[in-house]
Amino acid sequence: MVLPNATAVKFAVQMNARELLLNFVPLRCSAAAQAEIRHICWQMFAHAWRLWPTLSRLVWDDLPNLHRDFCTKVPKGEDCRLYAIRDAEEKHGPLPEKPWEQRFVDSSFNHPRVKAF
Repeated sequence: MVLPNATAVKFAVQMNARELLLNFVPLRCSAAAQAEIRHICWQMFAHAWRLWPTLSRLVWDDLPNLHRDFCTKVPKGEDCRLYAIRDAEEKHGPLPEKPWEQRFVDSSFNHPRVKAF
């Protein structure tokens, strides 16, 4: 996508794992969030998954319940997380990495709360 007079913005954020995974991600990765912010948020979540895989897996399982508006704007019967990711990718291109997809293939993580889609 080419935008006339567009600018590139680089920014840095500083927060601990709890703040990122329990406050920022449920609010900014939801389908109700602005698409640009959502696209960046899912990239941040992918990075957090590499840093804290166990915590991120647990947050992934509970993500629709961590913020009351997470599933707002999602059609009934759809997975809120996958809908938000797909919508962000349609508007802003594919995410560079999606470690949550590997989770469904990798059988080495046998957590009782893991559910296949």
